[in-house]
Amino acid sequence: MKMKMKQVFLLLALALGAGTAIHAQGAGVSRFEGRWEGAIVTVRAVQEGDIVLQLIANPDGKLVGLASLPIAHVEDHPLLEVKAQGSELSFVYRDDAGSSLVKATLSADGKRLDGDMEEAGKHYAIYFKRKPAPVLAHPVRNLSLDGHELREQFNRDADHVRLLVMLSPTCHKCLSEARLTQRYLMEQVDDPRLRLYVVWGPMQKDETEEAAQKAALDLEDSRVIHYWLPDEKLIQSFSKPMHLQPPAYSIFFLFPAHATWTGELPPLDDYMHKFWYGKLPADREYDGIKLARKVRDLLASK
Repeated sequence: MKMKMKQVFLLLALALGAGTAIHAQGAGVSRFEGRWEGAIVTVRAVQEGDIVLQLIANPDGKLVGLASLPIAHVEDHPLLEVKAQGSELSFVYRDDAGSSLVKATLSADGKRLDGDMEEAGKHYAIYFKRKPAPVLAHPVRNLSLDGHELREQFNRDADHVRLLVMLSPTCHKCLSEARLTQRYLMEQVDDPRLRLYVVWGPMQKDETEEAAQKAALDLEDSRVIHYWLPDEKLIQSFSKPMHLQPPAYSIFFLFPAHATWTGELPPLDDYMHKFWYGKLPADREYDGIKLARKVRDLLASK
């Protein structure tokens, strides 16, 4: 979410003009200002609804905010009843479907908010991490139709543990998977011997390289190399040994150090999948925590 501060104030002013009651109370409002990225947790590391907050103090010193829900295609939705008291923050998110009350506590170092969201009588864990606007560590690279650039990079990284996944840049389930991987693998496994190759491809109608550039921001770690593939040929080649139709996207292929790619495909061994329920083994279904554990095991065995 890239917005100029003037645009933020304009949106919030419009909300206030429509009768929105947004205010802050108590001291320390500045502690909550900034960009916060987090999730509403249904099943930890498996099903989490991403949410982004932008909190600022308006010219009167009152805390106001906007929320974006990527998977629901919601951007910059004004928050209601924003309140800050000491280390406690609360706000209401309201739309045509109803209202949600969020209460969260700021960590001692000011980098995290943890709390509860109440919606229609049900409670869900919710959390946020203070985040600057994401900056991509490496630009998205273009792949030739035969994918030789990926194969050459794979072999150059032969002393690394490597993962390869192919994703759609406009499928919100794929984007959610990318964010879970950032959250539970790249942020939790701090090891320079890890590489992740993400191939963004035209898996849905009218997908573009520009969409891939934007989607790549969800995995901005320096150990991640992003590619744009304008054709499904390479992805289809990975589908054959998996006996899958359509192409094998949303499957994480894991490769130990010293594996080399000499033929049409690298040696396919271990993997985790998402959204292939019933077609691939249930014990290999994607879980961010389990994926991180597999990677740690490979790093330890190197």
